[in-house]
Amino acid sequence: MPHYSADTIACCKDVCNYIYDTYGRFPAHVDAMYVPGVWVQAHHLDLDYYDQLFRDGYGESQAQHQARWHAAGS
Repeated sequence: MPHYSADTIACCKDVCNYIYDTYGRFPAHVDAMYVPGVWVQAHHLDLDYYDQLFRDGYGESQAQHQARWHAAGS
C-alpha cells in the first residue's frame, strides 16, 4: 500500500487530538473495544472507481486479488 504523506498523517493526528481534547476520549461516542465493522473490513475493491478518482489508491495485493482468488477454472 502506498505510504501516506506527512501532511495527511498530520491532519489525521490533528482530527484525533481534536476529538480527544473536545470529548475527553477517543473514539468520542462509541465503545472503543466494540466497534463492529469499523476496524476490520473485508470486501472487493472497485478498482475502476479507485483508478478514476485516486492516485495509488490501492496496492499490488488488491490489484491482483481477482486473478489470484477468483481465476476462471480454479
